[in-house]
Amino acid sequence: MLCRACAFVRHLYPDNTSHLPEHSDNEPSIVHGSNIFTVSIGATRDVNFRRSVTPEDERVVTAEGNSLYIMSRISQNTWKHRINPAAENSGVRYSLTFHYVTKHNGNATIVIGDSNTRFLKFGSGKGTFGDKLPGKRVLAFTIDQIKPEECSGYQNVFIHCGVNDIRNSGNPDACANRLIGKLEKICRLCPTSRVNVSPILPTRLQHLNQKAIVFNKTLFNYINTCNSKIGSLDFSGFLDENRSLLDKRFCRYQNEDPIHLGSTGIFTLASIIRAKVNSPVDGRLYCDVVTQKFVPNLRSQSAHSS
Repeated sequence: MLCRACAFVRHLYPDNTSHLPEHSDNEPSIVHGSNIFTVSIGATRDVNFRRSVTPEDERVVTAEGNSLYIMSRISQNTWKHRINPAAENSGVRYSLTFHYVTKHNGNATIVIGDSNTRFLKFGSGKGTFGDKLPGKRVLAFTIDQIKPEECSGYQNVFIHCGVNDIRNSGNPDACANRLIGKLEKICRLCPTSRVNVSPILPTRLQHLNQKAIVFNKTLFNYINTCNSKIGSLDFSGFLDENRSLLDKRFCRYQNEDPIHLGSTGIFTLASIIRAKVNSPVDGRLYCDVVTQKFVPNLRSQSAHSS
């Protein structure tokens, strides 16, 4: 079981000159997906909310005596709030703000990915990431199904998607740029999160791997030359001895399924993700899915145009 507790912050506003500077309740210890509760006692005061990405967007919540207002943890990534001095003195106000916290929430992780991530499990017990790595898994079979808003409140973000897109597209470069657009939005919405993206895993299908080369080179050009904040996973260990295809050891149904990972492959993927959280070293060694070398200082025209 996760060790969780309720923490509260108390504020006293003796008169109308008392105020609260603009801030967000975005401490890493606050549990992802939880709500933040503030009880207002005494004088009525206005709470001003301002959207971080569009500062001109402001809202006002009037906190009356003996009232409660609720903020989501996710909202703290995109909104800040403050209490300005009041025009008239209406008396003393007390506020009590309650947070749901855990010491392990600094590792809160979300994995958004296709069918190769569907057996990754968060929680306690055998076959899970364990108590020290809380989080959530979200299925997104295609790049368009990725919802950047779902990443808010998580310290670690892993995006694993793309093979279904290149299978159904004659332009893997364009698919990679659609994923880049999603990554950029995640970075804007979650400025304090560690964002990681998976290149497309090798498969047992050579024609699909050729598409994956184009996709992965565009993706790596972007994260090496345009957005150093985004990390990546090193999938070199999934390649066979010829460094060309997915090793049979990682396939599902003893090589009958050329695309999907079996139990050994899923365990290996989980281990790579866990290692990235515990020791976020650069994983950009996996440059392609066959033998073609990646040139890190060459930026593709498509990545430039994105």
